[in-house]
Amino acid sequence: MPLRLMDAARRLLPGAGLSNNLASPRGRSRWHATKNTAGLALLREGVLASPSSCIAAWPEHGRVQGLTYASPLSGPLAWELGGLHIDDSVGPSVAAVLELVAGAVAQKGGRRLFLRVPAASPLVDSARRAGFFPAYQESLFVRREVSPAPVAGSGAQPINVRAYTSDDEANLFHLYCAAVPAPVRALIGMTRDEWLHAHPRSFGREWVLEQDGKLDAHFRQALRRGVLEGEMILHPDTGHLVEPVLDCALAEHRTAWQWLTPEYQPLLPGALAARGFQESAHFAILVRTLAATVPVPRATPAVEA
Repeated sequence: MPLRLMDAARRLLPGAGLSNNLASPRGRSRWHATKNTAGLALLREGVLASPSSCIAAWPEHGRVQGLTYASPLSGPLAWELGGLHIDDSVGPSVAAVLELVAGAVAQKGGRRLFLRVPAASPLVDSARRAGFFPAYQESLFVRREVSPAPVAGSGAQPINVRAYTSDDEANLFHLYCAAVPAPVRALIGMTRDEWLHAHPRSFGREWVLEQDGKLDAHFRQALRRGVLEGEMILHPDTGHLVEPVLDCALAEHRTAWQWLTPEYQPLLPGALAARGFQESAHFAILVRTLAATVPVPRATPAVEA
């Protein structure tokens, strides 16, 4: 019997037996985006898709025992798993549900599926059994006071930053290639197109530090629910600039902050801690590479001579 989207969504109501969201998306892949069912088409039993999402459900014995939701990051080649709900009492293995949604994303043309979970979660092992590879880890630092803490090292080295423009895209890709280790880029994306699809661009305001025709730093921030979210990437040869660039990013914003720091930017945690931030969470980012789905042509009847 075909599984209707709203039937699946009702199972997410309290008391339905499914777990809370086991994935930790970065706020761009949200379950509520699936509530608009216009244009949804049934791919196969248990899988629904729209131009901007895939929902995979594991129906068994008349109930939904596993439910996942994925959507593109910045383009159709890279997707993020934004929801993962399992009925722990009778549900299928997490690996089986991840296999289901990976197949659905591949049919939509996806080539990479990203999963972000707490670093200590048993989901890391389950995801690896489903073909996901650990790419990197990142820490979330928070500063909750409204008035910023005294800035360590302020005024040590003045710098000039400017707003990011679309003309900076090529140089930003070069900064990505310099700052992100090759094994990580092999999973996230090696080419410019792969990087663009996996690198969310709609993130509030952005700035760059340019010297001698190349970008030494890029940072961006967005206000979400009264909290400023920030992130930064710094060229590995300009570690001495981490404090002045961070001071520039934090200047004149009297609000609560949260800041994501990937492990391949090792100078950021110490600089954030010196400015009143505390580490509050640690995440693992895993990636599954998906094979292209090629339609099988119909066999042509043999013609006798």
